[in-house]
Amino acid sequence: MVVCTATDAANNSTNCQFTVEVGPLGTDTAGNYVPATGSWFLRNANSPGAADLVFGYGPANLGWISLRGDWDGNGTDTAGLYDPMNGNFFLKNTNAAGGADLVYVFGPAGIGWKPLVGDWNGDGVYTIGLYRVPPRLLQKYPLRTTRPCSAF
Repeated sequence: MVVCTATDAANNSTNCQFTVEVGPLGTDTAGNYVPATGSWFLRNANSPGAADLVFGYGPANLGWISLRGDWDGNGTDTAGLYDPMNGNFFLKNTNAAGGADLVYVFGPAGIGWKPLVGDWNGDGVYTIGLYRVPPRLLQKYPLRTTRPCSAF
């Protein structure tokens, strides 16, 4: 994840994060999540130009952390959010506005653990994890569950 500060023509600035993969399978392209507005701006190519996908997902100004992963194993990385104050993960199976498709509470809340995503077992499905510094400790959680999911 790359964290940056974006400044507009009126000298207003906000933090943003580059995290989402879109485009052909295996091709990482730029994505910009703006926490101040809950807006996502995604590109399908690593070239100059406007965003190919723009949508709102998540609340504004709550300190949530953007994620990306192939949560359903279809070959496309999609948006996700982590609420560090409550330990909630909100994951989408599409890069579009709307509620979360998967919601999980995992790990300790409010103590600075950092979210991770990865295909830990090589099955093509990304799952969530948490990382604590120090000491270095990794916990991971499989997304396969029969529990119902709710939207935030």
